[in-house]
Amino acid sequence: MSTLENLFAEKLLKVKAIKLQPSNPFTWASGWKSPFYCDNRKTLSYPSLRNFVKVEISRLILEKFGQVDAIAGVATGAIAQGALVAEELNLPFVYVRSSPKDHGLENLIEGELRPGMKVVVIEDLISTGGSSLKAVEAIRNNGCEVVGMVASYTYGFDVAKKAFEDANVKLVTLTNYEAVIEVALQTGYITEGQYYLKGGRIEPFGSLSRLKQNVNNSTRDDHRALMDGMIRLYANYKDTLEKKSMGFNMSAWDEKLLAFGTEFEAEMMDLSKNISLEDALDLGWKILADCFEPSETGVKSALVEKYWPKK
Repeated sequence: MSTLENLFAEKLLKVKAIKLQPSNPFTWASGWKSPFYCDNRKTLSYPSLRNFVKVEISRLILEKFGQVDAIAGVATGAIAQGALVAEELNLPFVYVRSSPKDHGLENLIEGELRPGMKVVVIEDLISTGGSSLKAVEAIRNNGCEVVGMVASYTYGFDVAKKAFEDANVKLVTLTNYEAVIEVALQTGYITEGQYYLKGGRIEPFGSLSRLKQNVNNSTRDDHRALMDGMIRLYANYKDTLEKKSMGFNMSAWDEKLLAFGTEFEAEMMDLSKNISLEDALDLGWKILADCFEPSETGVKSALVEKYWPKK
């Protein structure tokens, strides 16, 4: 974990930009629901922190992308941050709406971009990446080159990583979910073992149990890696469900993800199943073995050799 990631995570926690609502989950722009939300726009209310974000994003742009011609903020969360960065770098600034105005000039991009300009997009946070990449598409359709994106925060979902790779957009962030949770646990902002519930089920993206070994060495050595791998696969399952609902053909891998997601929800997220941590970990390995080959799980081979169910 880099010093910047932990430092900014600590600053976000200090101003209480991390929100936890177990009983009333937040709805993200992607439509996903989670009891965990990073409201990093709160940084705008603290001058020293606002300046930190401005300077660090500007530094990352120069370090990762070199000389560029313009800065674009994604509405609405990154308009202020983007304008501050453009001012710091003495560059033109525009912002990109989620949809064109329904009156006046009906602009999608507010401000002036000329074809051929090299543009860096500023975003406040990344969940699935959908709304962020719509802004990239709008700028490219305007004849400009998007050389990359800088965001204050990312949840680090695989679906977002793939979306940025597919769109050929380099993403750089100040911090991420893993760093925030690590610092939050170390500082006592949250406590290990918190589970976030919705409708009698565990919300997998908000569950902190997978990070238990960061603060408690008595847990089993496969705890974090297993839960991390299962949640990654569950995120892929949710993406596959969306593709299926849109009528896409399902590949063999998609079918495996669908089987995994169904079994994961039935066996691991149903709170009526009251089992010990040890049994839950064994059950996790069983579910993986039911649906995947060992090499498909993304879990370290040493742990697979140790815990993979013997047939």
